[in-house]
Amino acid sequence: MYPIRPDRIGGMDRFFWAFDKAVKAKGKRIVWFFPLAAAFEHYEKKGIQVEFIPDLIFESGVIHKLRNDYAVSVCICHFVAYNTRYVSQLKSQVGKLFFVDHMSRPRIPKSFTYRVWHYLKGIINGKHVDGVIAVSDFVKDRISKELGGRWLANSHTIHNGVDFELYKSSSTVNQPMADLFAIGFITIDKGFQDLIQAVYELKQDFPEITCVIAGDGPYKKELEALVMKLGLSSHVRFLGNINNQYDWMRGARIVVIPSLWYEACPFTVIESMACGSAMVVSDAGGMPELVGDAAIVYTKGDVKALAAQLKKLLADSILQKRLGSMASSRASQDFGLSRMVEDHMNYALKHLQS
Repeated sequence: MYPIRPDRIGGMDRFFWAFDKAVKAKGKRIVWFFPLAAAFEHYEKKGIQVEFIPDLIFESGVIHKLRNDYAVSVCICHFVAYNTRYVSQLKSQVGKLFFVDHMSRPRIPKSFTYRVWHYLKGIINGKHVDGVIAVSDFVKDRISKELGGRWLANSHTIHNGVDFELYKSSSTVNQPMADLFAIGFITIDKGFQDLIQAVYELKQDFPEITCVIAGDGPYKKELEALVMKLGLSSHVRFLGNINNQYDWMRGARIVVIPSLWYEACPFTVIESMACGSAMVVSDAGGMPELVGDAAIVYTKGDVKALAAQLKKLLADSILQKRLGSMASSRASQDFGLSRMVEDHMNYALKHLQS
């Protein structure tokens, strides 16, 4: 489920708005179902028809609405589990049923028993699902491994995209805002502890090194304690949640994404590319396919490798500029919001006409 909040407008909100507009431009009607929200004026102002369902009964509530209030030709589900008992009930109320798999995969594999149970459920539920849109080839491959070959035949990759107007800056950064910048929900899976350890490794060669970490989350206190333990208080700064992350992406020498879990198609990567950032990212999940050769990729969890790549890049301003230029070009070519909307539209219309 995707909660909508006016204080946190992200890449998917912008996609939803653009997709809604594109569907209506084709003369089609569209309605959105979201978990109950306290404030949703940013959707109302755009003329988007929204039905709100309480979290605890979301799936059954959507099915009830479809059964009693709507005749739906195509149902596309974002951030909704598609290997559950609700799938058959949902399918019975719509013409075509599709899911979009945005989910990152855990760094610690599920138990063998769970994986077998999940696979067997996939055999049962697969016959009710007309297709799955994977947000990366990595996710598409995982769908096949987790649920079987039939699902692979019905899976299609559409990467996320961003609105490049958001990333343009009229100002020139004369002095870097930081050497290293990282942002995300602060959990152990995001790997910020590896970045802090790498800063400790780099301090000898770069005595004035600065690292800024934006975001909040349940693992933040542990990171703050690690900074104190390593004596990095003058080198590592925590910003908390921010709204000017694009300024930091443009203003830092390097954007670092040290994830340990298997990222699906993180907007942080695409946004950093759109900002023209020089990046160092782990090889977790779909990130290598997003950056291609426009960023430095290292083995996730390998602090020594991370420190070595950062040392190399910090010492080479020409390489920083080259990677930033390559990242910007790659983003504009492959990861635009208009392309994302068009691909989703074509996918939906193809099945609406079939």
